[in-house]
Amino acid sequence: MKKFSQHPLWLAVATTFLVSAPLAAMANDGAYVGVESGMNFLKSISGNRFSNDWVAGLNAGYAFESGWRPELELDFRRNDTTSASPFYVHATSETAMVNMWYDVKTQSGLFSVLHPYLGAGVGAARSEIVSNSGMSPYDTRLAYQAGAGLNYDLTHHWTASLDYRFLRTNHDRDGAGPLADYRYQNQSVMLGLRYSFGSAPVMVAAAAPVAPPPAAPVYTPPPAAPVCNPPAGFKVYANCHISPQE
Repeated sequence: MKKFSQHPLWLAVATTFLVSAPLAAMANDGAYVGVESGMNFLKSISGNRFSNDWVAGLNAGYAFESGWRPELELDFRRNDTTSASPFYVHATSETAMVNMWYDVKTQSGLFSVLHPYLGAGVGAARSEIVSNSGMSPYDTRLAYQAGAGLNYDLTHHWTASLDYRFLRTNHDRDGAGPLADYRYQNQSVMLGLRYSFGSAPVMVAAAAPVAPPPAAPVYTPPPAAPVCNPPAGFKVYANCHISPQE
């Protein structure tokens, strides 16, 4: 099996995932592009076993608010033989798949940043199995896959993922020789990183309640002073108290 140091794309994706993990935030829906890389496990062909080797690729799609996510995925896979004197040297496959995934998403809580997903895809696989005699059966077949994984929103634009794929092709019943009726079948485990072009969500603050205007003051006229008409020689005191002048 090849060492991780021989696969810089794998290391770049893993490093970005680890460094960015504390920056969790709600990512946006919308168009996106991404990269993915990981390990590929190829089923033996005509008794010839292959090492667990690598897969790398690109993807682009659109994430809807409802959770549905159509995607185009382009991957390249390679596996070398494990035999000391192999009949087949290595196998490669180039795939173009149209996928439909469904992400579990909520507005709050755990699934607002961590999104399990599953789905399937169909497309074409162009595979080649090279023998030690130089023979290279090479053809393009109908391919289909099932997949699942976890998406983790790092920021409003960046999302990291852990992905699983099970992919196989149709039989090639028109060929000849030992590989006439073989299926190319593999399983892949990958790390991915994608960038969403959607804008950051706008947080709208609730409007503060408007207090009613103060009521206009009610005018209350002062009490009328009593009218006092004292006779001559008398003096008026408070409250019309009349007494003779001294």
